[in-house]
Amino acid sequence: MRTDVNYHRILHEYLLATENEISIDSAQYKRINIYSHSMGCLPRPSRWSSLLKKYGLLLVFFAHVLRVFWVAFIGCIYALYEALVFAKQWKQLHCDQWPSVSDYILSFSYRASKIVPQFIVEDYAVITMPWEPAVTTAKNVSLCVLLDPYDIVRSYVLSIASILYMSIHGRLPWILQTFTAFRWFVAYLGISKLEGHLYIAEHYDRWAVLADVVAGQKNGRSGGGSNKLSLIQHGSLKNLAMDESFVFDISLEYRMNNVQELFVYDEYSKNIFLTYIIGKECTPKIQYFKPVISTVPMGRRDSRKILFVGHPSSELLQCAMEEYLRSFENIELYYKPHPKNPATSMVTNRTWEIIESVDVFPTVDYIVSYPSTLINEYENIGISAFLHPVHVASADLDDQIDRFKKWFDDNIRHS
Repeated sequence: MRTDVNYHRILHEYLLATENEISIDSAQYKRINIYSHSMGCLPRPSRWSSLLKKYGLLLVFFAHVLRVFWVAFIGCIYALYEALVFAKQWKQLHCDQWPSVSDYILSFSYRASKIVPQFIVEDYAVITMPWEPAVTTAKNVSLCVLLDPYDIVRSYVLSIASILYMSIHGRLPWILQTFTAFRWFVAYLGISKLEGHLYIAEHYDRWAVLADVVAGQKNGRSGGGSNKLSLIQHGSLKNLAMDESFVFDISLEYRMNNVQELFVYDEYSKNIFLTYIIGKECTPKIQYFKPVISTVPMGRRDSRKILFVGHPSSELLQCAMEEYLRSFENIELYYKPHPKNPATSMVTNRTWEIIESVDVFPTVDYIVSYPSTLINEYENIGISAFLHPVHVASADLDDQIDRFKKWFDDNIRHS
């Protein structure tokens, strides 16, 4: 199946998607108290912020040099590399059967392929991305099936054009964001060929924008709404401020305008979606659900077990907590790294057991976490949590440790 390609429109929509990524990164820079431009606007600060203490000046130098040469030639070379890797995958996977269903899960993340199927009654297909792991089922259909060789070439051309497009639209400082370009364009060209009900578990990132604009174009062309878009909440929307209040601190440039069905955890989540994420003119049908997990018994039966839900931005605080707990007997600690932001060397060689598998959740008595999906999931099976901000400045570390010690004394030590 072939579709007409409006290059200018697609580039504009990619810029909208990238603006949301910039908004997300800008909020993360503020949380870790770093001026984004001093770091060359390096994308995904939560992934490398823990390296600043060890490689600060080197990282700053690398970021600025990379940005200069990205515009000159590295961006083009990287896009070509992505295209060649994808072409090899396409040769292996494109001959699979075109999905003959009307419901499609867009598996932009492993999480989506795991949680979305419970909300679908009819037969469906899971559109998997070659670069992203997914739950293995007979319903999986590779994105490659939806594409032809011309789409790969178009995606490469659009990737190169996106560098120029961002430059002339005043986004040169954030030009490194175009590392996402090829995959975004190739996914866009494939998904835009689908007709039916789309399901996503992304809230407002570049993939969410992709699904939203595709659904909007289909509905606009048909005049009767040939594509329906459902969004399923997949994680906490809460960011804990230093005063322990919950805030949503991301100022999104693009809001979701074509969501017809919204599945959320609770009233708080609904209000965040409708206030900050969903467009003012969009009125989706709201449905509530409780995220659940299956836990696995681990360790000794007679011990108290604590799970630390990890994130690179929380490592300094959580490692300080682990050092405090070392002196107590009959306590077992587990550490689960963030699936998208792997742990650094700071958390290794400690007393906790690191749970690497994304599908393994230990049976524990308590969890220690920043506002995360796992808090909701463990609370739904009766496990209480110590909640802390995702990022804690060094100056505030002692206050958070004191909070933790009091919580530990009240809930574990003297209980």
